Amino acid sequence: MKKIFLILLSVIVVIATPSAVFANAVDRSFYSSNDIIYYDPNACPIGGVAGINSTTIEGNDNLEKILRYFTGKGLSLAAAAGIAGNLKQESGFNPAIIQGGAIAPDNYIPVNSVGFGLAQWTFTSRQQPLVDLSRSRNIKITDLGLQLDYIWQELTTGYKESTLTRLNEEKTDPARAAWIFHKYYEGSADSEAAVRSGRGVPAAAIYEKYRSTIQDGAGIADLGSAASTPENAYSDVSNNVACNPDSAGTVNGSGDTSGASSVTSDGFAVYNQFDPRWADTKIKRDTGEYTTYATSGCGPASMAMIINLLTGKAVDMQKLAQQSSDLGIITNGGGYNNLSQKLAPLYGLRSTSIPLDSVRISAALRNGSAIHIVGRGGSPFTTGGHFVMLRGITSSGKWLVGDSNGLKGVANSNNTNGFDPQAILGYATAAYELTK
Repeated sequence: MKKIFLILLSVIVVIATPSAVFANAVDRSFYSSNDIIYYDPNACPIGGVAGINSTTIEGNDNLEKILRYFTGKGLSLAAAAGIAGNLKQESGFNPAIIQGGAIAPDNYIPVNSVGFGLAQWTFTSRQQPLVDLSRSRNIKITDLGLQLDYIWQELTTGYKESTLTRLNEEKTDPARAAWIFHKYYEGSADSEAAVRSGRGVPAAAIYEKYRSTIQDGAGIADLGSAASTPENAYSDVSNNVACNPDSAGTVNGSGDTSGASSVTSDGFAVYNQFDPRWADTKIKRDTGEYTTYATSGCGPASMAMIINLLTGKAVDMQKLAQQSSDLGIITNGGGYNNLSQKLAPLYGLRSTSIPLDSVRISAALRNGSAIHIVGRGGSPFTTGGHFVMLRGITSSGKWLVGDSNGLKGVANSNNTNGFDPQAILGYATAAYELTK
């Protein structure tokens, strides 16, 4: 009888063991997809696991947390659902997912050309700032709150700001919000119809599911009341822009400003890449695909300001887009550093590479040259990389900039106090002097 009992016990153990392994596998997938990467049912709860700067979000699962995060920031539920429709397609709301389906450990370092996280950030230019944010807060890179904060950081401080402006205006159509996010944040050339029939479908379903339980946000106040329409966003921000040039289209003899997005208080013509007159104009990448001014056009847009400043002539932005396409100066992620050397001769200008030296650049500005400069990091650049132009120098040696980057660009271009040269050079990677 004892032998029979032992045999039966062994059989039970053998049968039970695979079930336990399978259950653990299912649990890991479930916990990972809901931002629970490590789980020990026998562990004692302790504080501070997620880091002292972790973002706390209400919600029963990752989807609800995502919706409440963005409505908490001020967006409508329709806009938040549009974002969620995209994130569902990209990652299934799993901040630890790696392209191909693997689950990343907490200490994972993203690999260039391999998608990772909620938005499947694929290239180093988008991945490294996420790594930096994770390290600065001492939070695991797979943390849901961290990645949502990173998306918000990109939307509010980087070249993706045009996405937020448009999303803030979308109150009732989650499918259109899905297209806005897909087009401007993810840089897709897909048609609105294609996105509506794809990512727009889950966005609409999410909206219907939560519309009775999650209220719209109150709006995003820091965009300013002047940004209630795209046109106002580029013409009159906080009364810092001179929007009424005389009938000849000139201000203080600075040249023809009639085609500009706005004119600064000191008469400089700003060409904004998000101006609705040309934001969606197609520019062909050297890889064959198409992008737009809004997505990747800071290089040509900043060159438009240089052309206007040095020639005194209005710039045809449609023509400039075609020239940029023909020259192959735009690639995946943005423009080539030396694009000014290709465009300058078409406008009777000369572009010369110069060292990132404050004395050299300041001397060029005093001599009437303009500087085309590219960098990545703090203002006036962006975390993803951005072109600006230097248009002058103050009596105290500060540099005046021309910046095409949406509302931030308007503010930077109107900063007549100037930027500290060392602050700009700390982020800069290349500079070119433009002369007649």
